[in-house]
This record gives sequence, structure tokens and C-alpha cells, in this order.
Amino acid sequence: MILIDRFKLSLKKIYNGFKDIISSPAKVINLCWQKIFKVIEQEFFFISLMMIFNFMPYLYLFCLYNQYENAIGGLFKPFSVIIFMGLIINSLHGRLKKYLKYFILSISMILSLMELFIISKYYTFTTAGIISVIIGTNLHETIEFITMYFSWSYLIFIIALALCIYVLNYISKKVKLNNKLVILFLPYFCLYSLFYAIIPGKNLTECLTFTRLIAPVEQAVEDAIAFREIYTNMQNNVQILDKGRDIPNIVFILGESTSKGHMSLYGYPLETTPKMDKMAQNNELYVFKDVISSHAYTIGSLREVFTFHNYEATNKWYECNNLFDIMKKAGYKTYWLSNQETSGQWANVALAYANRCDYKKFTGIRQSYEKSYRADGELLPLLYEAMNNDSDKNFYVLHLMGCHGEYENRYTPDFTKFSDVDETKGIGIIKTQEAKTKRAQYDNAILYNDMIVTQIMEAFKDKDAIVIYMPDHGEEVYDLKNFNGHSDDNPTKSMLEIPFVIYTTEKFKQKYPLVDAQIRASVDKKYMTDDLIHTILDITGIKTPEFQETRSIINPYYNQERKRIFLDKDYDNWQ
Repeated sequence: MILIDRFKLSLKKIYNGFKDIISSPAKVINLCWQKIFKVIEQEFFFISLMMIFNFMPYLYLFCLYNQYENAIGGLFKPFSVIIFMGLIINSLHGRLKKYLKYFILSISMILSLMELFIISKYYTFTTAGIISVIIGTNLHETIEFITMYFSWSYLIFIIALALCIYVLNYISKKVKLNNKLVILFLPYFCLYSLFYAIIPGKNLTECLTFTRLIAPVEQAVEDAIAFREIYTNMQNNVQILDKGRDIPNIVFILGESTSKGHMSLYGYPLETTPKMDKMAQNNELYVFKDVISSHAYTIGSLREVFTFHNYEATNKWYECNNLFDIMKKAGYKTYWLSNQETSGQWANVALAYANRCDYKKFTGIRQSYEKSYRADGELLPLLYEAMNNDSDKNFYVLHLMGCHGEYENRYTPDFTKFSDVDETKGIGIIKTQEAKTKRAQYDNAILYNDMIVTQIMEAFKDKDAIVIYMPDHGEEVYDLKNFNGHSDDNPTKSMLEIPFVIYTTEKFKQKYPLVDAQIRASVDKKYMTDDLIHTILDITGIKTPEFQETRSIINPYYNQERKRIFLDKDYDNWQ
């Protein structure tokens, strides 16, 4: 009976308390205010740091675009969420409270610094495209990327931030909050933050650095899973209607990060491609003048270069048949020779394609923790070895490092021809000594690439062969923006406009004069690389149900009116 009476008394107290609160809204507001003020006072260090970590990326990004109103908005938006987090932290006790608080702060700081770095290079928050690049990159490439973009200003900023954290910690312990000041500003912060949270079309996950990662990470993980699906979804789906011409040697040189804007072959003022220039002058090389990549990063580009997927497709890229399975079923022996690394099997589309070939070899078997700066010249012995073990019909893909990453590591010392002095003769935005140096290094990489590509062509000179050279995408090197690199986010034309050249041997010309004539007649047509598979099949004469002659640039029925859509915009109407 005593327990029942106590329970009834407790219920009565709860009821009366609830009744008092309902009957007096002022009490509710006052109670909430007291709790919020208490949390701000007791968790001032946590709340302040969370505001700083989440405000810095907003401030930096929108100030870059002179959108100062949006930058200030970034200060208000996360406030209600951070206060709520403060309430949770404040309700905890002991070690759990301490560890959780510093865990959240540490993660927020790391993500904030990462996002600041991404903004400084790509002028955008972290996106799925950037996450995909990270997933498809091994440790060595990550270290090379960081080294490439490292600047002492970053280190100075981190030291300054650490000093601010120390000062803020001191203030939070020694200085008492000004109640009147808090009363003055707190309502505005809360109202704006809550208003932002309930506006239709606004997403509260944009408020914090770690919640901003949710959507892009989900998309990137979905893409990574898709890479694995290629092994099951693309098997035994190929139907050959016509095996074609039985060309003995079809060679595809897949370059990397090579912009046609830095090639003398395309009018660049520095002589960066002397060997290809000479071949073109002697009418030995077909130089296509207006070709763009379908994406400005490797994974996106390779999804479409070797499959029937394109921007019009409604299915997933990995549900489309790929070129390697088609060539194998048509009787070709397929080769993948690569100077790129062997790690990241399920997050690397290139390796997924390599595993579908009859013969694959890399310049080195390297795990992600191993450093290597192998020049593309090391691919040549692998090619010669493969050619000694060829079959009647061969399809070779040679995957170069090209002009990727740290440009100075993409060529041998004897190809150090250009310096910062030469870059005054070039084009583009050149504002600093660093920019001139980067451009010179990139031009040297182009020069070395010219030698590699022409040596591969030379290897097939006396055979019945056709050699196609095309990189996955271009590169911005202070041409149109004070920046070097590539990304689908805030791209420039330099990242998309790529070289596309075809070399046919004398034996090929004699045996397939019509195909050679069609190639020669097509160099002025505009083209996008998501239709490349149709062109290669048209050259070989292989027919499948998916093949469309209107998508092959060498075909008389090629549709030149097809729009080249990039990021939902017509590329040919870019301003």
C-alpha cells in the first residue's frame, strides 16, 4: 500500500507540474532559456569550437565567390543543432562526457580542415565526385596528392588554429559570460537557425561538416559497390552479330590528365609534342580537333569510355556491356598493360577492366603503402614481351601515368626542357613563381608523353595495326583559372578538351583503305568520349545489338547534331 501511495503522489506531482507549465507559456520559455543559458555557460568551449569548425568552411567558400550574406548565414545555420548537441553533452557525466566531447571535437576539426583544403583547391564543399576519387586512390597517390598541394600557409593556419583553441580554452575557464550580451544575440541565432531548419527545400544536414558528408559518402560507397558488380553483371551478356574485319593489331593508348591546350600539336606556343608534330606534318597521324572527355576525373570517364554507357543512358554503367568482353567474344586476345598501381581492386574501375583481359601486366606489383615513381617508359618492355606472345587478333590497352599528379615525377631528368622562364611565352593565368614552375613541369611531362606515345606507334610500324591515343581527361594548369588539377566540380574547358589521335600503318592503309579514308575525313567533327566504344567497334567492323553507327565519329551516318552534355549543360554553349 505504501508503494502505491508513493506512486500516486509522484503522478500527482508530475501532473501538477505539467499543468503549471501548460497554463503559463512564460514559464516554458523561461525554463528553456535557463537551460540553454546554463548549457552555453557550462559547455562554452565545446559550443564555441563546434561553431568555429563548422563556420570556417562556409566563410571561406562563400567569400571566394563574394557571397558574404551566405557566408554570414553559415554562422547561424548550425547553431540550433550545436546547442542540441551541447544539451546532450551537458546531461552526461564522468569519462563518457569527456571522451564523447573530445571525440566529436576531434572529428569536427579534422573534417573542417579537410573541407577547407578541398575548398581551396576545388572551390566547393566535399562532393561524391571527390569522395570517389579518394576511394579510387591508394595511399601512395594520396601522399603524392597532399605533397603536390602542400603549402606552408596550411601549416601556419593549423598553428594559428591551435593557438586559438588554446586561448578559447583559457577564456572558457577564466571569463564569465555576459548575461546581457547573450540575451541580446541568442534569440536571433536560435530563430534563424530553426527557421533554416524548417524552410522547404533546405537540408539540415548541410549545417555541419560531418553531416555534409552523408550524401556524398553514400553516393561514393554506392559507386564502390558498383565496381564489384562489374564481375557479375557484365559476364556472359555479349551477343556478337558480326565478328568484323579481323584486324591483327588494335592498340588503345589510355593517357592520363593530358590537356590538348598544352600540346604544340594543337597550337600551343611551346614545342611540347615535336614527334607527333612531325608525324602530323608527314600525314602519318590523324589529329581530331574537337574532342572532349565525358568527365573530368578518371573513374567517371572510364565508366563510359569502355562501355555503352553515356549521359543519355537510364541504366547503371556496370549494367552495360564492356569492350573487353566484346573483343574477346569476337576472337581477339585482350591485353592490359599498365603503369598505374595494382591496389584498390574494388574501388578502381581500371583494375576491374584489367581483370577482364586475357593478359594483364603492370610495371610493378605495388601495394598502397609502397612508393614508386616509375616512368611510362617502363611500359615499353612489357609491350614488347606481349607482342612476342601475340595471337592472330590482338587488342592492346596501355594505361599510362601520363601527366598525372606531381608533374615533375612524370618524366625522366633528360626531359627537363622547359623552365619557368619559358612559361612567359605560354598562355594562361600566371600570377606566381609557383604557377610558372608547375606549368613548366607539366609541359615537360607532355614532352615525355609525346615520346612514349610515338614509341608505341613505332613498335607497330611494320605491322597491320591501328593505334588510338586518348587520355581519360584533361588538366587545368593555370590556363583559365589560378589553379592546377581536375574535378567534375567547378570544371574548366582545359579539364575536358583532350587530344584524340589515330595512327594507321601502311599495311593497314593498304588492307582497309575505306576505313582509313573514313578516319581521315572525320578529324574536324566534334565528339565526346562516352561514344568511343561505338567508334572502336566501327573500326573493327564488329556488330552487337547495342552498336549505333550514328555514334561512331568515323561513320558516314555519324550524328554531328548530338549535344555534348556535361553536368546537365550543353558544352558547346559554355560561356
